[in-house]
Amino acid sequence: MHPFFLEHRNLIETELKNFFTGKKSGISYAGAWGIDLMERFYSFCIQGKMIRGGLVILGHSLFRDDIPDTVTKTAAAIEIIHSSLLIHDDIMDRDDLRRGEKTFHIQYMEEWKKKGAPEPKHFGESLAICAGDIGFFLAFDLLSELNTDPLLRAKILTFWSQELATVGLAQMQDVSLSKFSDSVTRRDILEL
Repeated sequence: MHPFFLEHRNLIETELKNFFTGKKSGISYAGAWGIDLMERFYSFCIQGKMIRGGLVILGHSLFRDDIPDTVTKTAAAIEIIHSSLLIHDDIMDRDDLRRGEKTFHIQYMEEWKKKGAPEPKHFGESLAICAGDIGFFLAFDLLSELNTDPLLRAKILTFWSQELATVGLAQMQDVSLSKFSDSVTRRDILEL
């Protein structure tokens, strides 16, 4: 990995730790599920390379020498979004491993199975879908806290909403194309 990303990874990881630690106490009303998810999500986020968050910092660094908390919060939010997308993608692609660990849906499935409960696969996938969805809301929560001009903050949130909708549509296209892999053209892939 490029030294720039390694150098700034700690900033993103610290922001994620502070965010999820704060959310853990605030979400304790949800019982064990809320606390478990904040811990599980933080752990999952920091297992990644954090390239996307690093690109946020790099983009800012091209114009300024300082790295304010608005930049690190944005970088952390993009890592949460990316992790949420991966959680959902792992279910759709039926992956068992991600970042060297069991995927969310497999972790939940195994926990349910240990309890001898019915339909562990459905349980695991259902909880992982919820976890990915919650990650989206958490990322937007983090972005809504940005200490910046309210108009700019609104534009950022609108931009992210539009981009996530586009990603969702692209994922739908990806899933549908995978069912017809014999007839997928290079153009189909590039358009996707």
